[in-house]
Amino acid sequence: MPSYVRPGIRKCAKNRALSRQEGVLPSLYSDSSVGLSEESGRERYLYVWAADRYGLLCRRSSMSTDTLSNNSNSTVDAYDAAAQFPPYSVLMSVYEKENPSYLEEALLSMLNQSISPEEIVLVEDGPLTSELNETIDSFSSARPELFTIVAYPENHGLGYALERGVPACRNEIIARMDSDDYAFPTRMKEQLTLMHEQNLDMVGSQIVEFVDDYEHPVATSTLPVSSREINTYSKKRNPFRHPSMVFKKSKAIEAGNYSSEFLYFEDWDLFNRMLAIGCKAWNVNHPLVAMRVSADFYGRRGGPAYLPHIWKFKTAQLKRGYFTFGEFLVSTVPHVAVCLVPNSVRSFIYAHLLRKGAKQ
Repeated sequence: MPSYVRPGIRKCAKNRALSRQEGVLPSLYSDSSVGLSEESGRERYLYVWAADRYGLLCRRSSMSTDTLSNNSNSTVDAYDAAAQFPPYSVLMSVYEKENPSYLEEALLSMLNQSISPEEIVLVEDGPLTSELNETIDSFSSARPELFTIVAYPENHGLGYALERGVPACRNEIIARMDSDDYAFPTRMKEQLTLMHEQNLDMVGSQIVEFVDDYEHPVATSTLPVSSREINTYSKKRNPFRHPSMVFKKSKAIEAGNYSSEFLYFEDWDLFNRMLAIGCKAWNVNHPLVAMRVSADFYGRRGGPAYLPHIWKFKTAQLKRGYFTFGEFLVSTVPHVAVCLVPNSVRSFIYAHLLRKGAKQ
């Protein structure tokens, strides 16, 4: 069945009224400081969203109740700073096995950016749990003009979801984000600045990997940085970490958009095609995103069931002419070998040889 797109959510007026009654959204026209609940990050953001709605651009990093109520100059300065950057859409996919608390943390981290998103596109990849629906509703009802929901009745996978999410984005700049990761507050400012200064089509960054707490990472990526390094590296391994990517919508569509053809390789497939049409890329050489890794994270990247996906993707690169036969061998043989070793060995290879172990 075809997907459908709906802006925001249904209960926005009711929820906003209730929130104001409960003191979560103090009056923006009051000269006095109205009590702001400190119970949760979500409540703090409801306050900021209300301010945005009335033309004030506020940030959690510089926000206090006193500042918001009594210091109009700070909000004007924040607005002027944001006006220097193009609007961007955040693109996320959600499916039924996601953790609602992780989704909330991911959304808050993007709303906490020093340069706020103009739109968040959430692709609901099949039916969701009631807890996930409640989490999404709580955000989108507070800010219906910010959220665009793309939904369809069956789960089809990440490539399918993002293929439909890209056209739904209303801005030229798209920032990918996964529903269980965390973006550091200056992520978008740094990537948008670099994209503008270097005339780039796609920008990623180094990432840290964490299990329970992003402040205690277990590994750090060592990705190539410059366009030339990225192009060379892409013939062997994926030169980007998907949730850190910011790219131009027009270039992604020109390259053919995401595809559901290559399970586990949706991102590498698209980014290779973008590089092949001449897109200029860069990686910020420090972590801007923290990626959550579960106990089975490396296990899912190995075993006999994973081999056909490796073969399908890499032979496609060879047939397209993106890999030479030599590059195909250099990329495929080590990948297959790592795939076939026991999970414990594969985990060690990924965490300590292919990434830098984080210092504790």
